[in-house]
Amino acid sequence: AVPYEDSLGSLGQIAIEAQTGLIQQNDVTAPSIIGRLAERIAKGIPPSFPSGFPLVDANLAAMGIKPEHIWFIVAPYKTYKTRAAMQIVDNALTLGKSVAYIALEDNEVAFTTSLMAAHFGIAKRAFENRYANKYTPKADGVDNAFQWVMEQKWRVYDRKRGIGTWQRIPAIVMADKMKYQTDLVVVDHIQKWAKRYEDLA
Repeated sequence: AVPYEDSLGSLGQIAIEAQTGLIQQNDVTAPSIIGRLAERIAKGIPPSFPSGFPLVDANLAAMGIKPEHIWFIVAPYKTYKTRAAMQIVDNALTLGKSVAYIALEDNEVAFTTSLMAAHFGIAKRAFENRYANKYTPKADGVDNAFQWVMEQKWRVYDRKRGIGTWQRIPAIVMADKMKYQTDLVVVDHIQKWAKRYEDLA
């Protein structure tokens, strides 16, 4: 008798509280912090991974994207923000990272096509022709792209997955992290959640 959306919201909150409980079990004192850092160094876990933009990375102390950091790609309309995000995603996947893409503007096929096009340097038109069973001289390249993307740690959450409101995202991301050991989450694009600066903040 409980509405489906309410059930999902409750499960999401349980997941968040469970994860928060796990985090809070860590000792917050300086010796423990240094101990965890030493453990990470001993395991050879790098403090960051390259973004795929060498000029950007070279000017950062971390020389790339650090865990738990937030990057914003800000530019005017139609200035290749998604293409820049795909460059970062493609580089992360090449390094074996696990990526979740929150697709607020389009759908899972459109963003997966953008990723394959970016990785292989094939025009999106070739993919669209292949989807429509039309001739394309790049058919073999498109088929190779299908095979490649199926081997990647890549997930797309579009509006069919209930990501239309930002309040649901913590639960969705946490569930994705538990299931797929997520390294990178991309939201494209954040203004679809709200227009007011206060809401976006």
